[in-house]
Amino acid sequence: PFKGPVDLKSPKIEFSYLEFYGTENNHNLEKPYNIFFGLNIGEGQRQLITKQSIKKRKFIGNTTMDPELAFFMANLGKVDHTSLVLDPFVGTGSLLLAAAEFKGHVFGGDIDFLQLHARTRSSRAGEKKRKTDESMISNFEQYDLTSQYAKDQFYLPLGCFGL
Repeated sequence: PFKGPVDLKSPKIEFSYLEFYGTENNHNLEKPYNIFFGLNIGEGQRQLITKQSIKKRKFIGNTTMDPELAFFMANLGKVDHTSLVLDPFVGTGSLLLAAAEFKGHVFGGDIDFLQLHARTRSSRAGEKKRKTDESMISNFEQYDLTSQYAKDQFYLPLGCFGL
C-alpha cells in the first residue's frame, strides 16, 4: 500500500483505468473484453492537430500534409529545442510547423520555386489568386512560431539531383 498524504489536486503519480469493448460500434456489451490498469506516463496533445487544421491555415497547397501526420513524424523524430530540422521537400511547410511547435529550429527547401514563394494558384475552392499575405512565413506568424523559423529557405533546382 501507499504511505503518506493523498493529493488529488496535483498528484505526483497518476493511474489510468481503461475498458475495451471491441471495435464494433453497434454491439452494446454488458462487460468489456479487456480491462487495463496502469501507471499514466504521458498525456496526448491532440489540441495541436485542431490548432494547425488545414482549414484554418493561411497558406496551403495541393499537397499540404495533414497536421496529424506532420505531428506524428515530428514526434517520431523526437524533435525538441535542441533539434535542427531540415525538410528538403518543404512544400507549404506542414512538417516544419509541427517541428516548430515542439520547439525545433526549422528550415527547408523545395524544387518548386513558385510554391516555395507562394506564387502558384490558390488551392482553396473558389479562389483563383492567392492573397498577398499568403506565404510560408504567414503560417509561422499565424501560430506564433516565427522564432523557430530560419527565414532563408532555399530553392533546389533539378541539377542538384543529377536530373
